[in-house]
Amino acid sequence: DGRVLLFTLAVALAAGVLIGLLPAIHAARPDLAGELRQGAEAGRLRGTRLRGALVVTQVAVSLVLLVAAGLFVRTLRNAYAVDPGFATDVLVAQLDLSLQGYDEPRGRGFYDQLLRDLEGLPGLRSASLALNRPFGGGFDTRIDAQGALIDAEHRGYRTDRNSVSPGYFETMGITIVRGRGFTAQDAATSTPVTVINEAVAEQLWPGQEAVGKRLVRTWGGPALEVVGVARDAKYRSLFEPRRLTFYQPLTQDYHAALVVHLRPTGDPLSLAGPLQRAVHALDPELPVYRIQPLAERLAGSLGQQRTAAMLVSGFGALALLLAAIGLYGAVAYSASQRTREFGIRIALGAQRPDVLRQVLREGVVLAVIGLAIGVAGAAAVTRLVRSQLYGVSPIDPLSFSVVSVLLLVVAVVASLAPARRATRVDPMVALRTE
Repeated sequence: DGRVLLFTLAVALAAGVLIGLLPAIHAARPDLAGELRQGAEAGRLRGTRLRGALVVTQVAVSLVLLVAAGLFVRTLRNAYAVDPGFATDVLVAQLDLSLQGYDEPRGRGFYDQLLRDLEGLPGLRSASLALNRPFGGGFDTRIDAQGALIDAEHRGYRTDRNSVSPGYFETMGITIVRGRGFTAQDAATSTPVTVINEAVAEQLWPGQEAVGKRLVRTWGGPALEVVGVARDAKYRSLFEPRRLTFYQPLTQDYHAALVVHLRPTGDPLSLAGPLQRAVHALDPELPVYRIQPLAERLAGSLGQQRTAAMLVSGFGALALLLAAIGLYGAVAYSASQRTREFGIRIALGAQRPDVLRQVLREGVVLAVIGLAIGVAGAAAVTRLVRSQLYGVSPIDPLSFSVVSVLLLVVAVVASLAPARRATRVDPMVALRTE
């Protein structure tokens, strides 16, 4: 984008002008009388303080950015290690029979025939239908145990629900820990049934056997008999706490728009073409859209954290480079201004390692001051991104320690070259140049 390029160039030029403005003004109005009265050393001291303050700022900003980058990188690593509670090698695709004007009887017949046609596909382990896909949102409702007091103060428990076909739990790899899943016997004319997750069982019937109990939806409808308890899973986000979720059989809760779930024996995308052909064999005009492996959907749910990690890491690396250059420049300039001092020290018997340590100490002191400020700043800033972190504290000791040590090493390395140059000062040459 040309406008972005021009804006960036303008900012860069403005920064160059502003950075050069202060020394230019100072050079244009020299205070000769002051220099004669106080000596050049006072002017150099003021410049050294300003350069030191800038270097300290660079180090502090570097620490803040690098700590934030470390937290986001660890968040991504922790997120990828999370067990979502379902198989991620499943291909999902969206169908909506209402686009073609299907009524309920025709819609039920279409979906039943589609599942029968899909069963014979090579490379397919199992197929099922569901109202929702993982990380695709959900339908909120409120439930409670049958007979519980529901009034204005207690309107039941907010819960996600999903309507699924028989075989859904097998396709998704969601374990039924007690009871059973749905079968073909759970027909529209049969007793309304439900499968709940472990969180619902613990919330409604703590310490009791949930299978055989009944739950009610507080907005109305018949009570649902619990026939199974499914293992908890992640439904909307990898970072979510345990969510209350219950399932209903599609035979008792029809919907025209459903998600096809296909569990392959190999690459999930290898089933995309056969799925479309099976659908179009039944209805050539029906679109099949949002075809996607769940592993890809899982990775996409981490897009915000991944982008933040990349951006902050890039800015942190750039800030680290600038801090290293700033430290080198400040220490090198300071050492060059003290050439006569080092010459006299060496002439009076100072050992060169003593001079080396003295110059190194200057760079390390600047870095330590910057680290102290940066640690305080990072502790405040990282709390603002607490909601984007997972499995790591905003004030994670490991991240703070590693970044601090890294910056100290960079400070020593950046100061080493001017320090070694200072040890090679020839006392006679230094005295003559002054």
